[in-house]
Amino acid sequence: MAEAADLLEAFDPGRVVAAPDGSVDSYVYVFDAGSRVTDRAAFGDRVEAGDRSFRLDPQRHEPGGQSVNMAVQSHALGADTCLYGHCDHSVFAFPFETVSLGEPAWVTICDFEDGDLLLAEESVALQACDDETLRAAGAFEESPDAVCLANWSSVHGVTDILGAYAAVPGEAPIVLDPGSLSGLTDARAARFRDALSACADHRRVVVSANAAETRDLAEVWGIEEPAGAAVAPLRDLLGVDGYVLHATPETVAATPDGTLTVETVPVDDRTTDTGGGDRFSGALACALGEEWPWRPALELADAAASYYIRTGETADRGTLRALL
Repeated sequence: MAEAADLLEAFDPGRVVAAPDGSVDSYVYVFDAGSRVTDRAAFGDRVEAGDRSFRLDPQRHEPGGQSVNMAVQSHALGADTCLYGHCDHSVFAFPFETVSLGEPAWVTICDFEDGDLLLAEESVALQACDDETLRAAGAFEESPDAVCLANWSSVHGVTDILGAYAAVPGEAPIVLDPGSLSGLTDARAARFRDALSACADHRRVVVSANAAETRDLAEVWGIEEPAGAAVAPLRDLLGVDGYVLHATPETVAATPDGTLTVETVPVDDRTTDTGGGDRFSGALACALGEEWPWRPALELADAAASYYIRTGETADRGTLRALL
C-alpha cells in the first residue's frame, strides 16, 4: 500500500460530479411489547410467530443515498465536488456544492446488532429523474475530472443518463455503483448492458459492485462462477473498462491489464454495514480521475470503505494516508 500512500501526498482530485439520488435516512430502534428487539434474526422470528405491531423509536436523521455518500467521500479527499441529487430537505447541509433535483426518498434503517434492515419509501421526483432532468440542471455543461453515478437499479432514468454522457465531450471516467440487482429481468439487464457499452465507446466506464450485485448480474447472464471469478466475464460482456467487486476479505477487479486482487483492510469492530461501498466508489472515482494505476486506486478505495465501516465516519486524505 506504500504507492497509494505516496500518491496521496500530492493528491489533487479536481472536479467530481455525483448524481442522481438522495434520501433522508432515519435510524430507529425497534420495540415489541415494550422491549427493544436488538437483532434482525429475533425480529424475523417474532414476525414469523405472528407479531404484527412494532414501535419504531427514532434515533437520528442523516443524509443518505449512494451518490450522496460518494460525493461526501470525494469532498473529504479534497475534490471540488458537486452533487446533483434529490436534496429538498434540511438534513442536506453540506460544505460542497449541491444542485437539488427535487424531494429525496425516505429510508427507515432498523438498527440491529447483526446488520441493518432498510425500508425505503421512494420519491416521485427521484423515480422520474432522467437525462433531461440533469440537462435542465446544467450537469452536462460540467467538465469534471470524474463522474459518480449511482442507484441504476431503482432510478430507471440512469440508463438514459449513461446514454447522454456518451455524447458529452470529455474523458472523465464514470464510476457506476448499480445498487441492489435482485429480481433483475432479462430485458432490463439487456438495456443495462447496451447503455454501459455504448457509453464505454466514448469514455472510461467502471462498474463498482458488491458480491450480491455481482452474483445477480452473473446469474441473469448464465455465468456460473463465484462472484470473484465472474468479474472478468462480466467486464467483457458489459463492454466496460473495468468491473470491480468490492468485498471482504479481498477486492477483485477486471481491468484492461488483467484481473487484480487486493486484500481488504481488515475490520474487527463494525460500526455500520451501510455506506461503505459508496465510500469505496467515491474514492475510486477520485483516484481514476487522477490517472492513478489500478492497484493503488483500489487500495485507496478499500481503505476508505473499511474506515467508514469501522468508525461510521468518512475518512479524509490524512486519515487514509496514515491508514495505508
